[in-house]
Amino acid sequence: MDEKLKGLEEKLDNVISQDDYFTELDKHRIRNGIKKMKSDAPAKRFNPLPAFLTAISICAFLVILGGIAGKEIGLFATEEPPQEINPPVSLPTEEAVDIENFIWNRYTIETGKKEVHYQDIHGDTVIWSGSDKVPDSDSGSFDFDLFQYNLKTQQFDETFQSEIAGELSDGQVNDEWITWVDSGTLDGEYEWRIYALNRSTNEKNLIRFSKQVAGYGNPHIVNPRLSLSTRENLLTWVEPVAGEDKVAIQVYDLDTRELVTVDETTYMETFPQISDHYLVWSDYGGYEFVKYSLDRRQVDSRTGNKFELMFPKVNDEYVVWQEKTETSETRLVVMPVEFGRKEAEVFNGDINSFDIGKDFVIWESGHKIYVYSLMRKEIKIIGEGEFPSIRGNMAIWQLPKEGGEDSVFQVVELKAPELTDVEYGGIIDVDEFGERNLRIESEVETVLAREDLFDARLKDTLHGAYLNNEGIAVVDFQHFGELIGAAWADQAELIAVLNEAVFKSPKVKKIYYTFNGDNNAFSDWTEGVNVFLR
Repeated sequence: MDEKLKGLEEKLDNVISQDDYFTELDKHRIRNGIKKMKSDAPAKRFNPLPAFLTAISICAFLVILGGIAGKEIGLFATEEPPQEINPPVSLPTEEAVDIENFIWNRYTIETGKKEVHYQDIHGDTVIWSGSDKVPDSDSGSFDFDLFQYNLKTQQFDETFQSEIAGELSDGQVNDEWITWVDSGTLDGEYEWRIYALNRSTNEKNLIRFSKQVAGYGNPHIVNPRLSLSTRENLLTWVEPVAGEDKVAIQVYDLDTRELVTVDETTYMETFPQISDHYLVWSDYGGYEFVKYSLDRRQVDSRTGNKFELMFPKVNDEYVVWQEKTETSETRLVVMPVEFGRKEAEVFNGDINSFDIGKDFVIWESGHKIYVYSLMRKEIKIIGEGEFPSIRGNMAIWQLPKEGGEDSVFQVVELKAPELTDVEYGGIIDVDEFGERNLRIESEVETVLAREDLFDARLKDTLHGAYLNNEGIAVVDFQHFGELIGAAWADQAELIAVLNEAVFKSPKVKKIYYTFNGDNNAFSDWTEGVNVFLR
């Protein structure tokens, strides 16, 4: 019977893989039927009596033989435990596991400089400020130059130097621009300048300088603190407000050269961070979180926080910040940027610096570099060092060194997780997956309300539809199995019209259907798949 079933399974697999008139639901129904036939096939009868008698005889012989041999070699004369013949194999080291699951590539950059700061990375381009000089304790100047390095060629592309005998800092890079701050003392007066280099034309532009700013000279503000978006070419910084103990938060469009003041705050230590669609910062002494929509050009929300909230950062889908607790410890907190305060603590301990990329949060604690996968909800240690930063899924940090040694960077390319990495993990937190898509919801609700489809009994069973940047849609329902039953033809009809409705959105490449966020529950109901490709 087993051989016949095996042959039948192979023949059906050939048919399924070659002909396209089977739906995915059909294919899984057929395969599940084969598995069920296998499990229901009668097994050979087993008579336990002969086997039992044989086993007793063998055991008795081994006991007698073992006793004689043990007495001869003195096995029972010692209290030492016997050696294991096959000791367990050592588990892989934590780092080896991390390389396999989280990291594509590692690179090492010898900077040739004693001191390095303000590193940033985009694709194959790495920039940082570096100097061989000992810091001047009187002026505070480190005399830093800005270095541009190509990972692909493993060569330095360019070096930028101060035009005011000062230091270059706050370097930021994306696909089209490199920006930095040139600051120092000129003619006995401190000043700063913001520059932007167009990477296509190699044209360098002076965007802003301190003497343009009405509040120039305010002792509470030193440098602008740059942050550059990855794709939209938007640059943000802070600068003093004239006559007041305030700073203005500025956003500058590098393409159109438009400068907009989005807000002012008395929290002089605020450090706004920008993504392609959002700007975030802390206010009121660090006890208020502010989210600004760059698309709508307005403050979306101001949310008070129980603890001091430090240096919030954003990646368009999530915001991450560090905060102090009642016990003066610090913790790292992540929450979706669009769906309210469903915050999650990802780390509690001594956090020295952190950053957020496309799919990962990275931080340093105790000279260990940690990453948190926003999709997998896992934390891994991926190295040792300090001052990690990340853009996209490329991360960089400084390796440990002894005094007097040149600084060395470690660069890692992190694996971008696919939804398939976690699709069989059970619950998908739909509120944290992509963005809610009202167009898809409208199309699906129209289908569910059709009178010719189960007499509109599925109306109002849609929880929501979500779409991420990779074209993956998650459509979440109440569990409507009891409303329409589980007839094969009915399920196939429903899925066909749902797929047609969702795929009307040209951005959708793949659909996941879930019941109450549980992707397994939907596939259990269909006894097939819940994933459908365009």
